[in-house]
This record gives sequence, C-alpha cells and structure tokens, in this order.
Amino acid sequence: IDGLKESRNWKQYPKELKRQAVAFYLEQGNSLKVTCEQFNISSTSVLRRWIKLYTSGKAIKSTGKGSVKMNGGRKTTFKERIEIVQYAIANDFNYHQAAEKYEVSYQQVYSWVRKYQKDG
Repeated sequence: IDGLKESRNWKQYPKELKRQAVAFYLEQGNSLKVTCEQFNISSTSVLRRWIKLYTSGKAIKSTGKGSVKMNGGRKTTFKERIEIVQYAIANDFNYHQAAEKYEVSYQQVYSWVRKYQKDG
C-alpha cells in the first residue's frame, strides 16, 4: 500500500549516475524498467527525460551544483557526415561511439544513419 502513495520527496541523482544509466540503456539495449531497477531510478519517465536530453545534445545537470554538456552537436560538412555514417555502420551501429569520436550529438549520428539507409 505504501508503494502506491504519491511521493513528495525529490530524489537526487549525481550526473555520473545519470550518464551511466543512459549509457546502460542505449548501449546494452535494456528496457527502461530494467535500467531503472539497475540504477535505483524512481520512474521510467525520469530516465526517459535524461535520454532525451542526452540524445539531443543538451546539458544534463546533476541534482545540486554543476552540469555537463553531453555530446553537443556542431555544424558538419556533407563529406564529414558521410564519414561519420560509414564509421557508425562499420562499428555495428554504435551511435554513441561515433558521436564521441566526431564530437557531434548522438541524435545527429542516428538521424544521418537512418537517412543514409533509407535514401542512400
């Protein structure tokens, strides 16, 4: 019964835990629920919010002080995008690794690969 009561406490999460949880979800292909259980996250909507921030290249803030920019996007040339897509495909569609290597956002890499697969 206590589990059904609405929580009034704000749970604090360090930015490192957020980063680890997002990486665990994206890289391991785990479900939101499994990831929340693994990292003791209060709900899947909390994790979903972190993933959205991460994949769009926005800052993920720790609860408390400081924030960290996670794989922010940048302008790229057409030639760079082709290279990034080919790298991601050659590395088993590891969008996270490609985003870090080329200093672009996860979402950019994901989008370019999908467009490449669809239209060449």
